[in-house]
Amino acid sequence: MSAASASLREPSGERALRLPACVGAGPDDDVRVPGAAPGEALRIEWRDGAAWAAAARELPVRLNGEPLGTAARELRPGDVAAVGAALLRLESVSAAGPAFEQRHLAGNATIAPLGAARQRTVDADGGA
Repeated sequence: MSAASASLREPSGERALRLPACVGAGPDDDVRVPGAAPGEALRIEWRDGAAWAAAARELPVRLNGEPLGTAARELRPGDVAAVGAALLRLESVSAAGPAFEQRHLAGNATIAPLGAARQRTVDADGGA
């Protein structure tokens, strides 16, 4: 598995996401989404020019409406994973990596990673 990045379009804009990455509600998840249970997360990897996904923890996530366990499955454009109150759709795959679109079923904001939220607080307080 080689390091790659994905393009992630979400309600707040577009960003690059280094792979492998986890989508869930945990403090260490790369993309934090609303409504995910503590044990619910999706792991996305880049292997041999393809995007792969699996449940990252004990609770399964859904891929195209079916439960997805911890065994990785290759993703194809149009595949939709459900994590909490978010849908993650694979839009395309290129040599540079996959492109995803994220939509929320509840609210419109992706939750900032805890480290980023803490950094914004420190910056806003003038380094306090």
